[in-house]
Formats: sequence, structure tokens, C-alpha cells
Amino acid sequence: MNRVSSSLLSNGKARPQDERLNYVELYYYEDSKIAQRYLAMYWQKNWNNGRGKENLRSGTCGAHRQSFKLDLKGEGNNIRLAHETLRDDVSRLEGAGASEGTRPVSPRCEGYARAQLKSNGVEPGDTEATGAKRETPVKHLKAHKGCSSMKETRVTAQLKCLYTNARSMGNKQEELEAIVHHENCDMVAITETWWEDSHNWSATMDGYKLFRRDRRGRRGGGVALYVRESLDSLELDDGDDRVECLWVRIRGKANKADIVVGVCYRPPKQDEETDELFYKQLGEASRSLALVLVGDFNLLDVCWKYNTAERKQSRRFLERVADNFLTQLVSEPTREGALLDLLFANREGLVSDVMVGGCLGQSDHKMREFLIRGEAARGVSKTATLDFRRADFGLFRRLVERVPWEAALMGKGVQEGSTFFKEEVLKAQEQAVPRCRKTSRRGRRPAWLTRELWLKLRKKRRVYNLWKKGRATQEDYKGVEKLCREKIRRAKAELELNLAAAVKDNKKHFFKYISSQRRAKENLQPLVDGGGNTVIKDEEKAEVLNAFFASVFNSKTNCSLGTQPLKLEDRDGDQNGAPIIQGEMVSDLLHHLDTHKSMGPDEIHPRVLKELADVLTKPLSIIYQQSWLTGEVPADWRLANVTPIFKKGRKEDPGNYRPVSLTSVPGKLMEQIMLSAITGHVENNQGIKPSQHGFRKGRSCLTNLISFYDKVTRLVDEGKAVDVVYLDFSKAFDMVSHGVLLEKLAAHGLDRCTLRWVKNWLDGWAQRVVVNGVYSSWRPVTSGVPQGSVLG
Repeated sequence: MNRVSSSLLSNGKARPQDERLNYVELYYYEDSKIAQRYLAMYWQKNWNNGRGKENLRSGTCGAHRQSFKLDLKGEGNNIRLAHETLRDDVSRLEGAGASEGTRPVSPRCEGYARAQLKSNGVEPGDTEATGAKRETPVKHLKAHKGCSSMKETRVTAQLKCLYTNARSMGNKQEELEAIVHHENCDMVAITETWWEDSHNWSATMDGYKLFRRDRRGRRGGGVALYVRESLDSLELDDGDDRVECLWVRIRGKANKADIVVGVCYRPPKQDEETDELFYKQLGEASRSLALVLVGDFNLLDVCWKYNTAERKQSRRFLERVADNFLTQLVSEPTREGALLDLLFANREGLVSDVMVGGCLGQSDHKMREFLIRGEAARGVSKTATLDFRRADFGLFRRLVERVPWEAALMGKGVQEGSTFFKEEVLKAQEQAVPRCRKTSRRGRRPAWLTRELWLKLRKKRRVYNLWKKGRATQEDYKGVEKLCREKIRRAKAELELNLAAAVKDNKKHFFKYISSQRRAKENLQPLVDGGGNTVIKDEEKAEVLNAFFASVFNSKTNCSLGTQPLKLEDRDGDQNGAPIIQGEMVSDLLHHLDTHKSMGPDEIHPRVLKELADVLTKPLSIIYQQSWLTGEVPADWRLANVTPIFKKGRKEDPGNYRPVSLTSVPGKLMEQIMLSAITGHVENNQGIKPSQHGFRKGRSCLTNLISFYDKVTRLVDEGKAVDVVYLDFSKAFDMVSHGVLLEKLAAHGLDRCTLRWVKNWLDGWAQRVVVNGVYSSWRPVTSGVPQGSVLG
């Protein structure tokens, strides 16, 4: 007797006896701690009537429960799944068949299914009641954190790749980004980017490093490769820009082979000389045990089935492919019936699951998806950071308030007092703020990529698959593709308009978005040291850069204590009286700290200082007052972690990097106080000319250019000739003499305390370079001022 249908109902109610529907239900339970998904499958004896797959129809999609009905009576022939990842499970169900017996079941899931059957009045194993001939097979699907949809669980020893010939990325960046996040790609190869240097703004993609080679001097061409940040990747320099080819090495895990990925664009009328240059590069890359080459080679006359060609140049290409033991893996046409976009591998089984997909935007080239089989090394960050999301600032405040600051700092010198302050703050920080290690995160889904667009992308893919199988027309696919493209562009445009409209009320979100779009992530390339050797390890890179930065210093310009003329200390010594630092000034500086800035070598974070401003104002005021009066500067305030910033030129040359220093935040606050005193004194005594625009409040490069433009155009209107001479000081920040600086300050009549403090602040600096969380050794700074400091 069939008292209930073969469904498993979450509400415990049985379906009417006359409703004989087999269907699959997905139960999704979510609480504050655990997210679980169970796919409970149960079918009757008429599953094998041969119409299971064709009659699978999607059911309702709720926030916490989703059903997929299997109607054995209907005549529908379309597969409509609310989740693309169920496709493989349906295929497994087909392959199981009634004759293959019961598939293995997880005991945990099986227990859940049995409990559901029992709640419906059906005892597990009661085949007479259910009309079934086999046990209830149950499939457990893992949940994906932060997303309500199921995600495919991929094997770790493979890389999911996407390739497309974009024919200009000008208006396709948003659609590409949406597809990449939807498909969860590890690498994205692009040919015919048509990018120039001005496209740095639009080329960024969150969570990916960008390697690119643009065509120089003429329009079109260009290749690019996006690689997930977590992969240890390195661009290989081929040394010739005439070949539009890019080679990137993905480091293999442990003792596994490295994977070299090549992206190439060969123009239709490329000459034989350029071909030979490409063959030379290919020969070098083929030394790798694992080589994957993808691109548009424009070889219309080649028959890849029989490896034959009509033209001599094409036959030469086939010869070199064979010489390097490469196998071509694409069989479907990729552009209007022609096979132009090719995929090569030098090892059997290295590349699998090659599929030709839809088009990117209005490009007439079809995209390709494939998997690279290989274990790639995942970059592990060595940088430990404070986890403020789990911080207990209430506990932090109570611990700091227990310290009797006035009594503890009484009688201590500036250095001793500063050390005591740091130790107490860090001791409380250890208890209240946990630490975490930065990991190479996956790229965040763009804010404009809503769930609606996510479903549109799935529908586009689904309709394309139906079109390939002859179950939908090309017009159906083109319509869905156009709608999807328009929705994506409109969504991003609306987001940017909303951010611009709300910029007055929410500047943070606006500038955060602008900053994220400015430049793609680029990793530090291997460097060449003074002996001409190439260094790859982060420790070696840090040492090479620090050695170069230190080589620029002029050791004759430092001002050790006691070596400067006494007139620097005695000139107009008491003209302004003893300096006084008010607590209100220190409190105001603490409350206006930017919490998104980095901390210095002393590991006191600006977020900590701002959160505890009311408590820390008193001890800092005491230390600052003593420092200004005595001229003593703590050693921690003269240490710098240097971050190398690439300027221009060849990336392997250490001379093409600029050092930016991250210094102590409490030290920067003192610098801010000193800067206010110096600029106030100089401006009151008219020591700064009106033509000075740099480093002045309310002035900038823009105001300087406007003033200059006004004068030049007025002279031109009067019929006069204008000659302009531009001067630039090389390495000005690094080579400026400390003695000259102090002479200039003394000439403007600064008081003795200020001059003495500035002299001691300039003396005794040390720096180290940081590369991916790895530190170099310390080196003394004997000239110049730190770039990144307040006074510098």
C-alpha cells in the first residue's frame, strides 16, 4: 500500500495518495554555527522508464528550502536547474541505473534520511509502503561560506582556466569580471586586449595578479594573463617585444613540476622573422616539464585532424610544434566555423575537460574553458596582523586604565618613558586583540554583481548548452547574452552613480572603490643584484633593495650629536619661551587618526591609539612635553619599515623602485606637533614666499599649475615670448644634507628646543625593507629624510 509518495517532506506531512510524483528535495538548514545541505533522493520502481532526465523540472527556490520535482508523467524536455552544480549529480543518477544496486551512502546522511522517512509514517526499509525496490540513496553536498548557492567542490590538484580572444577589452571588463567570479577561475588568458598604458585603471580585478604585454606603437593586439593571488606566479622575461607572447611560471607544490603558461597572439600576416623569434621562445619554454600554450594563431589553412597545411609558413609551425612535443587539444571551431584559437600541452593528461563556450561581449571568438592538472604551490603569507574584528576594546581599556601613568613616568627619561609606554600597551594588546595571519584571499565578488546578475549568468550558460545540443535556437542564446551584457553594464554604472551622489555623506566608500580600480595587483619581480645575479627569494630581494637604498645616502651629511655648531642651539634661544604641549592638542590628534594606515616597527596600531584616545592622552602628553624640552627622541621613532614602490623602467632593476617608510605612529604624532610649530613660526615671520605651493595647507600641484598657466597665457596674449626651464633634484629625499637643513631652520629664527629636537630626530635613523612579510637586516640612514614621515 502506497500511503505516501516518494518525497521526503520537511514539514512531516504526507502527500495525498493520488498525487504520485517522484521528486528530489534539497533541504538547507542554517543556524548560527553550522550550515548543512542534504540532498535526499528517493525514487519508485518506475524510475527506469527512461524518461527521468528529460522530465526533470525545477521547483521552488526559497531562502531555506529548495525543491526539484521529477515528474514522470509530463512530456517536458528541458532541464531547468536552479543550481548548475546539480547537473553532475543528475548524470550520476542516470549512470547508476536500477541494475547497479544501491550507491554508497554517508552514515550521517543516511540517518537523516531515515529520520525523515519515519516522520512521514514510513519505516525505513518498508518497501511495500513506499513502492521502492532499493534503499534510499543520499548525497551530501558541502555548503559554500557566504553564498546561498551550492558551489562545486574541485580537486585541489587542478587549475580552472578560461581563455578568450576579446577583440578589445574596452567595454568588456565588467562582463569578464562577472564570468570569472561566477566560474571561480584560477587563471584567465586574453588575446587582442587592445590595451595601452592608460588602461591601468580599467584592468584591475580583485583577487588576481595581472601579467600583460601590450602592443607598442600601433592599435590592436596585446595579451594578458590574470592569475589568482594565492598562486606563486612569476613572469618569464623573453627579451623581445616584437612577439606578442607572455610566459608565466606557476610554481609547483613541494617536489611537483612547475607549470609554464604561455599566452600568444599571432597576427594573420606575421612575417617569418617574427615567427622564428616566437619559435625560439617556445623552445626555451618547452624545457619545462609542464607547458600549456594558449592563444589565437590565425592558421586558417591548417587541418589539425591530420596535421597538414597548405602554406609553407604554416607547415613550419607544425614542424616546430612537433619538435617541442606539443599536442593541440581543441577540435571545435572557435570563430565562424574556423579553428583559430588553439590550446597546446607538452604532456598527456596535463590538460583536460576542454570546452568551447559562449562569447565575451560582441567578440566573434568563442571562449574556452579547460583544467590544468597539476599541484600548484599556494602562497602562504608570513605577515601576522591584528584581528580587530575579534578585539575586546572594553578589556583593553580596563587594562590600560590600571596603569598609574603619572607616577610611572615621573623621573624617567624620554627613552625610558617611551619604552615603558610601548611595553604596557603591547602587553594589554596581547590580551585584548588576537592576531591572525594574512592569507591570500579569493577575490571578493564585486558589489555590483548582485544575485539577480548571478542567476542571469547561469541562465546564459544553460541556454548556450541547450543551443549546442539543438534544444534552443541561436536567436534564443543571442537574446539572453545581450540581456545579460546590458544588465551587467547597467548594474556597475548604477553603483558608480550612487557612490558619486553620496560622496559628501560617505567619502570612505567612494574613495575605497576608486582606489580598488586604480591598478591591478602586481607582485615584485626577481631582481638583479650588484654582481649581476638574479635573486628570487623574498629575503634576497629585501636585502638587495635595502643595499641599493642605502648606497644612495651620503655619509658626510649626517649630524651626530655635538658635531653641529653651537649657534644652531643658541641663536635666539629663548625668544619663544619653553614649549608647552596641551592635552587637548594630543587628544585631537588621536581622535583624528586614520585607522586604515599601517603601524610602524613598534607595532602600535593607529586603531588602538584612536580607540583608547581618552586613556592614552595623558601619558603621551607627558612623553611629548619631555621630548620637546630636552630634545631627546626615542629610538623607536627613528626606525622605518620600507616598502618598495615601482616607478618605471625594467622591474628587475632595484634603481627603479622608490622607498616609502612606515614609521612609528606615536612618533608621527610628535612630528605633527613639531611641524605645526615650525610652519606657524615661519609663516608668521613671512619666511615662505607666496609662490611656494608645495607642502602648504590649501596649496597643491593643481594650484601651482593654475597660477603658472595664468602667467604664461597672459604673456602670450601680450605678444611676448615665454621660455620655461624645468629643474628636478635627483634623489632629493635621500641625499639632502642634514647640516644644510639645520642651517636653514636656524636662519629663520627657530628656538633652541625646536632646533635641538629636529637635529636629534634627523640623527640615528635606521631602516629595513619588507617584501611579502619578510624583513631585511637594518641599515643606517646617514642622509635625507624618510619618505612617508610627517616632517620628511
